[in-house]
Amino acid sequence: MQVTQKPTYRSTVKMIMSNSGSDAEMTMERMNLNISLMNTFKELIKTPTILGAVIRDNPSWGLSISELANRISVSTVEQTPVMSITVRDVSESRVIDIMNDVTSTLKRQVAFIYKMDNILILDDPNHQQRMIPEVESHVLRNTVIVGAACFILLMLFVSMKDMTGDVVRSEARLRELELSPLVSIEPCKRGDMLTQKIANTKLAGDKKNVPIST
Repeated sequence: MQVTQKPTYRSTVKMIMSNSGSDAEMTMERMNLNISLMNTFKELIKTPTILGAVIRDNPSWGLSISELANRISVSTVEQTPVMSITVRDVSESRVIDIMNDVTSTLKRQVAFIYKMDNILILDDPNHQQRMIPEVESHVLRNTVIVGAACFILLMLFVSMKDMTGDVVRSEARLRELELSPLVSIEPCKRGDMLTQKIANTKLAGDKKNVPIST
């Protein structure tokens, strides 16, 4: 039994908010503002405003907004104006196209809505090393699935064998079948053996070491 699945390719880039305009010094107030804005952009990136524009520019993908959103995950680095975007897809070429279009559309919409152009991309989504085929996790998952299926089949086989077999394994089952046991063997206790030994000794009278015929 073998389970096959297409590998999933992954591309990840990081984006950061830099100083805007003539601000040469990064103050604590400015840092907190950038962190707040980056958290806002994190929520903005998977909205129809961004993804709808990406879909309209790429009708050949045949994806809906929700399907595209499921291929994208976004996270921010705590207490920093850094955002990480990850795209997963079964097509190695399309995962790069999705990443490029999503990041460029985000920058364009931020410039239009917030009147700022200070988002920098720290990674190159076209870099081949960003493309990681996620096959190992699928192999492990498939192995677990196959093992579980084999275990279930084995348990079913054992259960069916017990149900259809001719051997009666308990007195309760005999009563259900209205049958009587042929032989009933009581468990032998240590005290019973001692009692039998004393009885055998009395049979020999005062003489010891006399064999007793049976």
